[in-house]
Amino acid sequence: MRYAGLFDYRLSVADDIHPEELLIPPMLVQPFVENAIEHGFRNIGYKGLLTIQFEIRDNQLHITVADNGQGITDKEPGVQKKQSLAQTILKERMQVLFTSDCRRARFDIENKAEHGGRGVTVYIIIPVIKD
Repeated sequence: MRYAGLFDYRLSVADDIHPEELLIPPMLVQPFVENAIEHGFRNIGYKGLLTIQFEIRDNQLHITVADNGQGITDKEPGVQKKQSLAQTILKERMQVLFTSDCRRARFDIENKAEHGGRGVTVYIIIPVIKD
């Protein structure tokens, strides 16, 4: 509501996923959605598009959060990019939640500008946990 008309969104859930049976840790996807809206769509001269997809592959839940915003920009040339506090906390949470029973989880962030595109794509992979 705060950004009415600034962007559209698409939510896609694979047919083999039954959301009522699947457990996703709270606040796992939210920081990346918030970053796309707050930072990716800030000061763009076109309508943004936020896409969130859920699918299961190899008994792992693959969550993709993508936007067509301004992407990751360096504030000062030559300064190394630092990892956000939210990313650090999320990595620590994933280690605590998913290291038992040889379960693994991770997330990767891709700046689409490195491949000629616009925006950022975040890939989150966690074990499938059913209720």
